[in-house]
Amino acid sequence: MSFRIVRSVLVAITLVVAGCASGPSQTQTLSEIAVYDFDGQPDLIVSEGRPLVINFFAETCVACVTEMPAFELVHLEVADRVDFIGVSEDATAVAGRRIAEETGITYRAVWDADGTAATQLRASLLPTTVFVHADGTVARVHLGALSADDLRAEIRDLRTEV
Repeated sequence: MSFRIVRSVLVAITLVVAGCASGPSQTQTLSEIAVYDFDGQPDLIVSEGRPLVINFFAETCVACVTEMPAFELVHLEVADRVDFIGVSEDATAVAGRRIAEETGITYRAVWDADGTAATQLRASLLPTTVFVHADGTVARVHLGALSADDLRAEIRDLRTEV
């Protein structure tokens, strides 16, 4: 088992035991978070004045792979109003690119080479989805898979809360 998987499992167990698995306990604002594109070039996750859905995934995460087509479906429905970014927690950019292509996602996907983005956004379990308001404040961190209907409901809430 890789260090990343072990780390994710240990952090998730700690959060569940501590009763903190429902999300952040304080307001967090998204600043620029360093990631890489699938060619290994530096890239950034940044809020650009629209609601943002950040989905952390990995090729080895069955729930991640299962939910990604639903994310693509909802992304196509709301692409003119809400931004989506997929963040691969895979050991290599090649694996991240492969699963993005195999699941058919067309929204932007990047690679979290060293786990910094996951740490900064409290993505302690895969899959994790972070919902960010248009002003850059993190609304919610959802640990676990989401169906298309659940994702739509979260986005409706995201767009109406401030």
